[in-house]
Amino acid sequence: MVISIARLQLKQLLKSPRWLILLSIYCFVIAIFSNQFSFQFITLQASNTSQLSLSGILFSPLDNLAVFLLLLMLPLIVLQLRPSRIASGLQRLLSSYPVSSFKLWLADWYAMLVLLLFFYAALVFIQLPILISATIDLPLFLTHWLALVLMSLSFMTLFLLLQQLTNSLLSSLVIHYSVLFLFWIIQLLQQWPDYFYVVQVINLFDWFDRLSLGLLSAQDILAFVIINLSFIVLCYCFSQQKTRFILLTCGLTLLLLFTLRLFPLNYVDTTSNQRYSLHPVLAEQLAQTETIKITSYGLDEAARREVNLRLLQPVLSRFAETKITHEPLNRQSEQQRNSQSNRGVLFTIGNIPNDKSGQRLNTAVNQQTIWLDYPFVEHPQRYLLRSLAVLQHRNDNWVLFVEGQDEASISQQGQRHLSTLNQALQSRGFQLSQLSLKQAGSIPDNTALLVIASSRQDWLNSASQSLMTYLQTGGNLLWLRDPEDISFEQLESYLGITKLDGVIVDPAGYQQGTPHPAIVLHDTFTDHPINQSLKTLVAFPWSSALVPLTKGTTKWHQQTLLTSHPNSWTEFQPEQENMAFNEQQGELQGEFQTLIALQRNQGVRQQKVVIAGDSHFLSDMAINNYDNKQLALNIFYWLTQTPDELMPTLVEPVDRYLKLTPLAHHLISWFIPFVLPLLLLLSGVILWRKQKR
Repeated sequence: MVISIARLQLKQLLKSPRWLILLSIYCFVIAIFSNQFSFQFITLQASNTSQLSLSGILFSPLDNLAVFLLLLMLPLIVLQLRPSRIASGLQRLLSSYPVSSFKLWLADWYAMLVLLLFFYAALVFIQLPILISATIDLPLFLTHWLALVLMSLSFMTLFLLLQQLTNSLLSSLVIHYSVLFLFWIIQLLQQWPDYFYVVQVINLFDWFDRLSLGLLSAQDILAFVIINLSFIVLCYCFSQQKTRFILLTCGLTLLLLFTLRLFPLNYVDTTSNQRYSLHPVLAEQLAQTETIKITSYGLDEAARREVNLRLLQPVLSRFAETKITHEPLNRQSEQQRNSQSNRGVLFTIGNIPNDKSGQRLNTAVNQQTIWLDYPFVEHPQRYLLRSLAVLQHRNDNWVLFVEGQDEASISQQGQRHLSTLNQALQSRGFQLSQLSLKQAGSIPDNTALLVIASSRQDWLNSASQSLMTYLQTGGNLLWLRDPEDISFEQLESYLGITKLDGVIVDPAGYQQGTPHPAIVLHDTFTDHPINQSLKTLVAFPWSSALVPLTKGTTKWHQQTLLTSHPNSWTEFQPEQENMAFNEQQGELQGEFQTLIALQRNQGVRQQKVVIAGDSHFLSDMAINNYDNKQLALNIFYWLTQTPDELMPTLVEPVDRYLKLTPLAHHLISWFIPFVLPLLLLLSGVILWRKQKR
């Protein structure tokens, strides 16, 4: 009986132009966004953006949009059930053959389920060109669809239940959208403190979000089953006017949902690269620590949710004692102030004593503080793994600043000194010290990097020999030069790079607002790891021009990182107020190299050298200008890079590439967004005209 009534009702509904119009609107909106998401993904793919995933950039937001549209349209479709029965004469027939109101409700439920299948089929058809053009993360794709189906079924059942409350179409419409608004309020309340836990339990969006991200759990699926069964039982109770059973059903449902919340969520991470699971190597390293403290700064709700899912929850699943706090943007940490970003996560590992003021004290070697800028440029767990490996590598390998030849000092403050750089590097785990070759006689074996910060006195032969031995055995070097530093011919010949006399004057930079023409502004960066994260400008005050020697004693691969403006020149008298290029005095004009990277294979290791025509850009007076600090950090990161063998590999997502065929491109661009909705709309108009006749 129920199936027969549902079939009759379904035939009448399919003849209605209203649902076809709704379906055409649904297809148009989904297709437009599918087009946008697809070409956005292709653009990111062309720019070599890391951590691309079709599921994250295309399918997940598209499925979320599909759910949102269905929730808006379901009340309008549900309201057509009773008028369709009257128009078809089914209501008159049912009055002659009485059928219980609950059976009639089940017939409506069955008819609505079939209509939902049309919307599901439309979504699959819209996604079809992408599905046949790319490798799909199938388990994650199916989890997306499971979330979509469960969510739409739950609200469909709820709306059919609400329809029993009134016979007025307008009142029913108000009730339906009021309930949707209520669930939206509940979703907003979830961003508030924990005392809103009671309303979070009935938040259907919360259960849906986890499933749609690929976090499959028995608790979430069981919650949807309980909610749907509860709605069906409540409808039966309403039809039989059993008020006591209504209260009992609501109470039992809440109790079951509360019980599910009490159990730890044992997720099955359906993503191909396990992006929501704790990496075994990271878990092994964290297990060796006494305490873990995670503090986020300046994250909005969307950012905090991503951090929770990709970092905090995986850590909490293995280390329940982890302390997590969220601070607003105005509560900055030292790492935050030393970073280019105001938003991020501070990950502190180790035994953390506190002083009376509540400030953190770094007293133990095993205590490490790692700052992760947000948004993440790579998987945060990979960033943590790399940072931990780098920190361990830095604990065993030192960065030594040469002293004894009147170099810039990391222990002094002043215009040419490097105390601010020293603080920034130490906060990131670098082990720094100053080395006098006159006293030490040789460079220690555990030196990861040697820094010569503008020597202004001649080197002794013994010190020069120690330096050359260090380089010949594969040591890394950062050589900061200035117009005032000495001419180190032996080192210049070995590296094949020298400097020109004079100070580079940059008239283009002066026109942009620099306080002196001898401050070179760099706004164009070559493709090199040192330049990757630079976003604005880099300022080189009082810098020298670097030029290759015609003959070098060793074979290095040279790459220019920064060059001055083509109109700049080498000024011999920078103290003058009115400087002008004077070719007769030997000044040169053109585009000059100011930062050069050298690289070569030295035995089994790769040797790296960076030569800068300026030491002032990372001095106390200039390091906080523009992107100077980030450039300085990038140089030290690259020169002290942790060996690749120390880095565990992380699996990349399988759905990283999308290459549309010409047919798929035309389908996504024209047919699906415009022709398909137009055909559905015309079908609805034709049906409407036939009914009007």
